[in-house]
Amino acid sequence: MKSKKTFDGISFKWSEIQLSKQASSINSKCVDLVNKENLYVIEIPTRAYWSVMFRGCCSFTSANQDDKSLIGRRGHLERANAWTHFIPCILFMICSFVRPFVLGASTVSDHMSNVSIVLTAATFAVSTVYHVYSAVPSAAPATRTLDHASIAISLCCATIADLSMATKDFQNVSFQAWLDPMVGALVLIVYFGVRRLFVPENETKQESYTGEGCTLGLYRVFHSDLEHASLRAAGSAALTLNWILIIPSAFSMLDADPAVIWVIGASIGTLLLICGIILDNTGVVDDILMRDQRIGPCFCNSKALGCVFNTHALWHVIAVAGAVSSIFAREYGIASWK
Repeated sequence: MKSKKTFDGISFKWSEIQLSKQASSINSKCVDLVNKENLYVIEIPTRAYWSVMFRGCCSFTSANQDDKSLIGRRGHLERANAWTHFIPCILFMICSFVRPFVLGASTVSDHMSNVSIVLTAATFAVSTVYHVYSAVPSAAPATRTLDHASIAISLCCATIADLSMATKDFQNVSFQAWLDPMVGALVLIVYFGVRRLFVPENETKQESYTGEGCTLGLYRVFHSDLEHASLRAAGSAALTLNWILIIPSAFSMLDADPAVIWVIGASIGTLLLICGIILDNTGVVDDILMRDQRIGPCFCNSKALGCVFNTHALWHVIAVAGAVSSIFAREYGIASWK
């Protein structure tokens, strides 16, 4: 039978996988959210942080946890996803405290850039909460909505900070220039917030890597935008690419060198985000994990740590690199005219 993986309403077909009767039996346990032996779902919200980030929620025996599992007896698939958000959150928060002392805080652009860094840290914090509670059926829909809302706010603020840098503290800037990204972010947040209230949770719930993936610890439950996935993608793309509209102002008001460096840095950051999203939605690493379990051990998982570095965790690292590139380019631009 053909297996199919779905991310935010977009389906991707994979190679044919023959499932034995044993795998089908495991699959029925894997997707039974009431079954206490489920290796992904956490029914008690108060145990979510400890279960996902540290030691797991259950003491599995070898009968309950297949020997092929990538995450071990006390692991969780969301562990790497949560930590690859939590660590950057701490680093960006430290950066926001240090920046005023190192680079100064004498201009509007200084303050806007620092606010953008704070919101970047806050976004990673909310995303950590999302990945922790994505394993909790009662909390996953709400935390996903908050996660996307925080991303929209962060992208909006980054655009305004870039605008302030490129125009030397908003010199001769009409209010529409900074109002546009705010309205865009607000529309996305309100629309999908209202949609979340009216669309039943069981309609948006999706599963990936059922069957044999369950024995490997790759099975997960998530929520999708379904027919509105393209709207989410288009809105996020518009916020991400908004900095392109600022390029003429940058070359008009800044020297050539800082303008070029800012464009290059912002371009690298945007390309990294796009490449990371494509990688995440094609599930390359996840398929390699499944294949490697048939031919030998995989290098990107640890039963001792209880985590597996799958495609989504890799996407997090790429997103961090993209954010660093954009922030560096903006700070270079501000320093050039202060």
